[in-house]
Amino acid sequence: MTDDFKMLFLKLESIEQRITPAATWLSVSDLGEYLGISESSIRRLVARNEIPFKRVGLNGKIVFHKRQIDLWLLSGEKNPGKRAMAIFRDLL
Repeated sequence: MTDDFKMLFLKLESIEQRITPAATWLSVSDLGEYLGISESSIRRLVARNEIPFKRVGLNGKIVFHKRQIDLWLLSGEKNPGKRAMAIFRDLL
């Protein structure tokens, strides 16, 4: 593979990652990257029960639903309901 081909392949891969829809569920590190804050800050929010999250699996891995996080950010409510969803539907 030539250097030009490798560079083109890497650029195409980068573009594909940008246009591919984000995963519905985010890990602590994914959410940190999404929000631009540290993993420890996210874990503090979880410990204080200030952010919507779920624990899954036997080890209790913490995951976040991206749409719920978006609603949380927009509404300022930990458990935004149907009213918040209706208000912000066009933004999501």
